[in-house]
Amino acid sequence: MQDAPPPAVPLALAGRTVTPELVDAARRHLVMLRALHEEVRLTVPTLCPPGTGAWRSAAADRYVERLDHLRDRLIGALGCLADASAALDERIRRMQAQLDAQHAAGGTGR
Repeated sequence: MQDAPPPAVPLALAGRTVTPELVDAARRHLVMLRALHEEVRLTVPTLCPPGTGAWRSAAADRYVERLDHLRDRLIGALGCLADASAALDERIRRMQAQLDAQHAAGGTGR
């Protein structure tokens, strides 16, 4: 069973009324997402170092192939994290604009 995602961002994406708490929760998610991206980025070179090209056994060659595959997948994950971060950042901007408009119209907000 998967853990349920924190409710703040999915509610925002569902088009519900934007509140300051919702914007703050989205910003917290963005901070966590960027931290995860940075952690993976810094881990890839040490977790999956490139092969040296020196003589190896067949087993070592297969190990290096698997490390290459893992490195490729981690680099792909970095791209996904960067895309998710950019999308969430843009959504936060739109939520903030909506919140500002609500406030200017005398509705809920801030």
